[in-house]
Amino acid sequence: DNTIEVNPLIPADKWDWFCLDNVLYHGHNLTILWDKNGDRYHCGKGLRIFVDGKEVGQADTLTKIVCENVLK
Repeated sequence: DNTIEVNPLIPADKWDWFCLDNVLYHGHNLTILWDKNGDRYHCGKGLRIFVDGKEVGQADTLTKIVCENVLK
């Protein structure tokens, strides 16, 4: 389907930031980033999901995000 589901498994108190960039998935470029304070990547605080450079999902905490109808 056209849904992306991200369920981070790292403990929220262990990493202040991480980024998975240029992940090819069904012909789309995904970026998944976690920035606890918003200082590292300057895209805002929290967990963010991008498809082909467009933000499609966001959460303030390190939690599961389901982005429906984003792989068209």
